[in-house]
This record gives sequence, structure tokens and C-alpha cells, in this order.
Amino acid sequence: MQRRQWWLREHLLENDAVPLTFVASARLADDPDAAGREMRRTLGLEEGWAAGVGTWQNAVNRLRRMIEKLGVMAVINGVVGNNTHRRFQVTEFRGLALSDRYAP
Repeated sequence: MQRRQWWLREHLLENDAVPLTFVASARLADDPDAAGREMRRTLGLEEGWAAGVGTWQNAVNRLRRMIEKLGVMAVINGVVGNNTHRRFQVTEFRGLALSDRYAP
């Protein structure tokens, strides 16, 4: 993922991209509820938006599309590397985020 991020950052910088203002706008010490409200505001989502979506898969897909519209690379993958026989276990790994002002 870091290699993909590096490639995307270089591509964006070569094409005069501007930094994304919301990246690193929250800190670990911030109130989680306030950070969540700001994230929903940035995405244009109302509180409880997911309750109106039919399935959790549809909610994830909608959220992913909205995040990508903001310029964030969102990748969903259930396997380790290219090994389709080695699936991620939710008990071992749920996700990660790589922060970057140009290619988060």
C-alpha cells in the first residue's frame, strides 16, 4: 500500500495537485464524537446515514465512493498480497490508514 501511495503522490504532484485540507485535521486527543461529526460533515453525511442503507455491504460501497470523491484512495482487499489462499482474518487485522496530504 505504501508503494501505491508513493506512486499516486508522485502522479498527483506532477499534475499540480493541491494538498487535501482535511488530512491530519484531527488529533488523538480530540473528542471522538466531534471528530466523527466533522468527518460526516466533510463527506456530506447525516448522523445515522447507514441505517437507511439496505445492507452493510451497500453502506461500505457508498462510503467508499464518497471517500474517493474527496481524493482519498480507498482499497478493500481480503487476501494477503496476491495469495488468494491466505485470507485476512478480522480477528488479526481490520484495516489501516496511511496519511498523506496529497495521497491519503
